[in-house]
Amino acid sequence: MARRGRFRGRATAGGVDAFLGIRYAEPPFGPRRLHALTRVDHVGDCLDFGPVAPRSAELPGAPVWRPGDEDVLSLDVWAPSAADGLPVLLFLHGGAYAFGSSARPDYDGTALARAGLVVVTCNHRLGFEGFGHVGGRPRNRGLLDQLAALHWVRDEIAVFGGDPDRITVAGQSAGAGSALFLAAAAPGAVRRVIAHSVPNRCYTEGFARRVARWVDTTGPASAVASADAPARAQTSGPLAYDPVLFGPVADRLPALPDGVDALCCATPPTSTGCSSGSAR
Repeated sequence: MARRGRFRGRATAGGVDAFLGIRYAEPPFGPRRLHALTRVDHVGDCLDFGPVAPRSAELPGAPVWRPGDEDVLSLDVWAPSAADGLPVLLFLHGGAYAFGSSARPDYDGTALARAGLVVVTCNHRLGFEGFGHVGGRPRNRGLLDQLAALHWVRDEIAVFGGDPDRITVAGQSAGAGSALFLAAAAPGAVRRVIAHSVPNRCYTEGFARRVARWVDTTGPASAVASADAPARAQTSGPLAYDPVLFGPVADRLPALPDGVDALCCATPPTSTGCSSGSAR
């Protein structure tokens, strides 16, 4: 049981308890689509990963979003049995801000929990749903989801034996970029950052508007997974060769490019490097 919500996990081998598919925010569908979302208090079993978010790219064998899978904003916790005051690792998956999920086998937190960490992974909105430009709607919705997950961890992780004052946010590729953004957005909540294969770009609002012109935002949610197909087919020039069409948008660029440097320098102690094969 958490401070807000009640759920049941399962014991795994080696004295680690796993709580999978804990909902942390409202489903981003219907009237809530393309908005910042509020927290929900999960009640029920947490025995399996939650559904993945709609996304605009797929990897062979990866879980696929299906119409009706609405509780896509979920997180997963692995903790040693009877843990108390342990450091916390919140890991953000990669995938060019367009695909990926916490359900990948290599993101399983059992081994790290057995070594003495409380490990958390999360799903968030991807592709156009998470990062596409829509006038009058909040930007960087995928980052807002991750920020909501971070706040959930800060508020609830003590129940799982984690120390809310010792949260490290880690990620690979797009997840590494997200980790740096989160550390800057919530400096009091993040103690350290581990960023592997950090993306080398931030988008301007003008670029985001250009991509969004080719996307029909009025279609049903079931069409979201292929939302970037028109952009790939109809853009020309350098944009046609850009592997990432959707991603975080930085305000005040290019007028104030120093803002990106300030953002990167505002993070807490950070370990960075490259992941082998991260482009595969």
